[in-house]
Amino acid sequence: MKFSRIYIFCILLFLLLVFLSEYRMPKHFRWEPTFSHADKQPFGCYVLDSILSASLPQGYTVNSQTLYQMRDLKQPHGILLIADEMSEMTKTDVKSVLTLAEKGHRLLLVTGSCGHLMEDTLRCHSYQRGSSMPLVQYAKKGFGRDTIEWFADHRYERCEYCFYPQLLNHEMVVQTDSIACRILSNMVDTVKSNLATAVTFPMGKGSITWVCTPLIFTNFGILDANNHEYIFRLLTETGGLPVIRTEAYVPAVQMAEQTPLRFIISQRPLRWALYLSLLVVLLSMIFGFRRRQRVIPVVEKPQNHLLEFVQLIGTLYYQRRDCRDELLQQSNKYKKIWKKTTKKESLSPNSPNE
Repeated sequence: MKFSRIYIFCILLFLLLVFLSEYRMPKHFRWEPTFSHADKQPFGCYVLDSILSASLPQGYTVNSQTLYQMRDLKQPHGILLIADEMSEMTKTDVKSVLTLAEKGHRLLLVTGSCGHLMEDTLRCHSYQRGSSMPLVQYAKKGFGRDTIEWFADHRYERCEYCFYPQLLNHEMVVQTDSIACRILSNMVDTVKSNLATAVTFPMGKGSITWVCTPLIFTNFGILDANNHEYIFRLLTETGGLPVIRTEAYVPAVQMAEQTPLRFIISQRPLRWALYLSLLVVLLSMIFGFRRRQRVIPVVEKPQNHLLEFVQLIGTLYYQRRDCRDELLQQSNKYKKIWKKTTKKESLSPNSPNE
């Protein structure tokens, strides 16, 4: 019983040490953009979707329907699409965007590239810019940020927002013969007036807003300083309608975090070593928790020491040369025997007294 308690205590202590080591281990972040509503990594959209679900009064939902599948929406909606690039936009997708805008839907396309078909339709194209240095290394060295200027309109006044260059990876060029559009924001250091980072194209009963900086809509972008104000200014282009965000154009990626255990499982030799270790631990626990039978000691038969006792008493009396005690004991013994014999004879029916 005592051994079982020690064994259980050692197992619990081991599990506690493993938990503390995993808890104190530094977090490993992945910097690949996924734009997934369930991704809590820096370039996921978990925080954005959580905030919008609680902030938009008309409602906010996330689905996986394509633009073609959403053409049958009866009530006007704000449609939010966030993707790194949509260079493979088909004719069906372009027609669906135009149809939705003409019906009164307000589309917010947050992507670095819309594909040549959509860009030719809007007479606007984007090009890649930004810094080639990784964001973490850039931030540690303390380099400066780029500034986006929001143009004053009837809703908001002019304001500037600072972002890391890695988040502003694209910029748009609006052609002079483009359809009627309204430039919402551009880079402060921009010399040309036809460069922009966000543009709205009124179309039919609705509108199409193209934002070429999708990384600012991620967890890192919305939590960086006060830049969430810039995101909400862009979301006002949906006109206060119920917003639907589609993830149909977001590539499926592995959302698992790269923990040490997952690295071990990914390697075949380490994986089998882990499996064998767990099997050995399981077997040891199974055999260790069994009730163990204690060893039964060998019990010897009791020896007869009566002769030795008699010899010891005899030796004692012989050494003392005093036999009175023995004589008294023997006399008392014979007296008792004589009394018993006399009593039996007196009670016998053939006694001479009768």
